[in-house]
Amino acid sequence: MDKIRSFIAIELEKDIKDRISKIQEELKNIKAKVKWVKPDSVHLTLKFLGAIDFAQIEDIVALTENIIKEFKTWEINIKGLGGVPKY
Repeated sequence: MDKIRSFIAIELEKDIKDRISKIQEELKNIKAKVKWVKPDSVHLTLKFLGAIDFAQIEDIVALTENIIKEFKTWEINIKGLGGVPKY
């Protein structure tokens, strides 16, 4: 069966992405071997699922949609940065 590398994530607001972009520009000066994500692709990963079967996608989407119905609004404080290693 075909698999896809998957995660559950939240899209960030433009002002947050703009701030992250500025931080990226500052970090690029350290010349680390990093593949930088385009600011438009930056997101907040809630759960990394790994490689899942395509057949599971609809069930995961339905389950996630049912869970988020319970939440109206919420606030989050970002305290750090992270990355995902290349496989």
